[in-house]
Amino acid sequence: MKALGWSACASLALSGLCLILAIVAKVGGAGEVAGLSSRALYAVALILGVYSVAFSMCGASSKAS
Repeated sequence: MKALGWSACASLALSGLCLILAIVAKVGGAGEVAGLSSRALYAVALILGVYSVAFSMCGASSKAS
């Protein structure tokens, strides 16, 4: 079940990266980074954050059993 742990860490890292890119896009004035709007990057960061929590919960429950 180490894959769940790696998935949780990877989705958390990607969520953080998307959040940083969204902030850079918003502060940069153009509102876009690599063709993606700051709203889209915020949405991806939120979705990946939810996946991170879900993978963490699944990993914790599998360790308990």
